[in-house]
Amino acid sequence: FGGADAYSYVNPLEAINHIPSLAIYQIVGGMAWVEYQRVQRIKEQGKDRISGDIGLAYPGGWNPFNINYSPEEYAEKQLQEIKH
Repeated sequence: FGGADAYSYVNPLEAINHIPSLAIYQIVGGMAWVEYQRVQRIKEQGKDRISGDIGLAYPGGWNPFNINYSPEEYAEKQLQEIKH
């Protein structure tokens, strides 16, 4: 992996033919899992769905980065997520 010719294919359509198949399956599988989790969150929230809620660091939620937002700061971050 890597080496002198790791970035020698600048055309993405050509480069995809030169990466291992397992790497492609890993990328597709990882993104499928992320999308599945997103759809599950939307289904759980139903009509109460909040746009921009990615489920990180909200008060009382899963907080792997130990972010401590106040409810006002969290509302501001949600608004930033919606705008961008």
